Amino acid sequence: MNRIFNFLSPGFFPFSLCIFLGVFILFYRIFNLPSPSELTQQIVKWYEIYGFIVVFISAIAESLFMLSIYLPGSLAIVLAVYSLGYSSQNLFIIGTIVVAGFTISNIVNYLLGKYGYYRLLLFFGKHDIIDDMQKRLEKRGLLTVFLTAFHPNFLAITLVCLGIGKIKFLKSLFYSFISATFWVTIWTIIVSKLVKKINLQDSNQSLYLLGGFFLWGVVLVIKNEIKKSKTKLQKE
Repeated sequence: MNRIFNFLSPGFFPFSLCIFLGVFILFYRIFNLPSPSELTQQIVKWYEIYGFIVVFISAIAESLFMLSIYLPGSLAIVLAVYSLGYSSQNLFIIGTIVVAGFTISNIVNYLLGKYGYYRLLLFFGKHDIIDDMQKRLEKRGLLTVFLTAFHPNFLAITLVCLGIGKIKFLKSLFYSFISATFWVTIWTIIVSKLVKKINLQDSNQSLYLLGGFFLWGVVLVIKNEIKKSKTKLQKE
């Protein structure tokens, strides 16, 4: 068992995401809770009744670590534009509210990484994962945040990683705020142009991400094995 655990340990973080997400999906299936597409239709109704306050709540919900994975991509922007219209004034208000919601969630995600996942990794003796994550983020922190901010699900994971690596809080928050502002602006413009063609019925996003996390873990394991093989050959 220890041999298997050591073999898979380089992919501990993404594999743990797989487990949490798998349990989350199973929980929803067992209790027959509404699918993402059904939830989407309900939120559209809430938007029409309550307006921008629901945009703010949706933005927070879809950018919180793990909870965000259950919700269809860029839900806050897509449904807000779809339901509230796409005049220049509405688009500006929607974008501002969404960035504010994402920022609040990013604070929570960072703290979850720093005080939650960090302790979990230490419990399993994964000091090397923490050190490696910290080095990578210190070297490419801004670029990593910027690239993953194109989607709230991935930005949430990045903020958790920043927390695990104990990258400076204000620095992390500033990077995420600037990056989220850029991508929310881009997405708001794109959605306003394509709103009539967007499919709101896709309920499989969580499965796509489950597969993505698993492949991420497999890649890390393979990279580690290749690295070990090279080191062994050099010694010989």
